[in-house]
Amino acid sequence: FERQIDPKAVEDYFALGYVPDPRCIYRQAHKLPPAHTLTWRRGQAGLPTPKPYWDVHFTLDNPISLADAEAELRERVRESVRLRMIADVPLGAFLSGGVDSSAVVATMAGLSDSPVHTCAIGFDDPRFNESAFAQQVAERYHTDHKLEVVRSDDFDLIDTLARLYDEPFADSSAIPTYRVCQMARKHVTVALSGDGGDESLGGYRRYRMHQGDETMRNCLRHGLSRPLFGARGQMYPKADWAPRPLRAKTALQALAMGSVQAYHHS
Repeated sequence: FERQIDPKAVEDYFALGYVPDPRCIYRQAHKLPPAHTLTWRRGQAGLPTPKPYWDVHFTLDNPISLADAEAELRERVRESVRLRMIADVPLGAFLSGGVDSSAVVATMAGLSDSPVHTCAIGFDDPRFNESAFAQQVAERYHTDHKLEVVRSDDFDLIDTLARLYDEPFADSSAIPTYRVCQMARKHVTVALSGDGGDESLGGYRRYRMHQGDETMRNCLRHGLSRPLFGARGQMYPKADWAPRPLRAKTALQALAMGSVQAYHHS
């Protein structure tokens, strides 16, 4: 295996913070697409073709009320957590105190006769320390809670993480995630987490901001929005120090672009 770096993968990494499929940081390696399997049989001639085992279908032919949607979401989360609690090894959960992990822990507590093992990471910098929220959830659901504080200069792990991930991965939560796994392994073998909730339910602020830009962009023809907002975006100062309502440079530039380009730019 020749470890030649793929320049296009490097470009993807700097644009997105990771290397998406089918590329890998190395030219000779390729990734499977999401929700695909690949089967190679002994004696088979030629390369096998990846096959999808699941996909999500976006359709508008299933109208549902908000109340029914909330009830269905609760039931689906409950069933999903129930299935993953079927284990013959010690089980726990990562608890950040955010909506997603708190919902998982609350569901686990409702399904378990014994206290749920929860693990949380705090930071020695009070600006980033959210462990108090995790403590509130732990107290409400009477979990067996463990907390470990990570130093803000905990850089010893960088070389370890580089070996584990095999390629560049720009996630600032990688260090605390490793630490909480390391701590959890002292008490449990399997841990549930709230990862993916923001992506599934539109929880990131950028989704809401992009939707607002889309509304304004749709009110104007693209031929009009480009000169109207493009010039203003060029002239407006980059005011990261200013209150948020005054940091309009990125928004003005995005309004002069198409939908996909604007989202990537933001």
